[in-house]
Amino acid sequence: MAKGKKAKARKPAPAPRAPKAVAPEPPRDQTPLFCFRYADTGTKNPWRFAAESDGAGSEIVRFLTDIGRSTWNEIVAMQTGGLRRRHRKHHEMDVTLLDQAAQKDLASKRLDEIFGDQIFRFRVSGEKRLWGFRRDRMFHVIWWDPEHRVYPTEKS
Repeated sequence: MAKGKKAKARKPAPAPRAPKAVAPEPPRDQTPLFCFRYADTGTKNPWRFAAESDGAGSEIVRFLTDIGRSTWNEIVAMQTGGLRRRHRKHHEMDVTLLDQAAQKDLASKRLDEIFGDQIFRFRVSGEKRLWGFRRDRMFHVIWWDPEHRVYPTEKS
């Protein structure tokens, strides 16, 4: 460096961002376990986990008791619909397909950082859905969606 010239101070490089968590594939030959640690009881949206309302608690417990006897292989293989329109009954979905308010609920609780880009939904009956995340054999319940609003679809 020439005499009398000051060296330019370099800005430190920004710290690399941590990648979003990606949930490992659960053991498919095991039955699920259910956890309510992340149940969203605070959202103002209609998918708030409020099992005490409208008999939802007994319906959820009945469903979890029945589905808990199946392995994850059996659960993801279950189908619904008529012969022409068969589709998976319980499955993972990309979080970006959800209602914008549901995505905001996940982000505000930083659940997207914990569980990644995929959310799992159980079709309980009719329009009723139970939403959450899978990690190993554990299913972490997030929402009870009795009106099918987390992922609204057009009736055909």
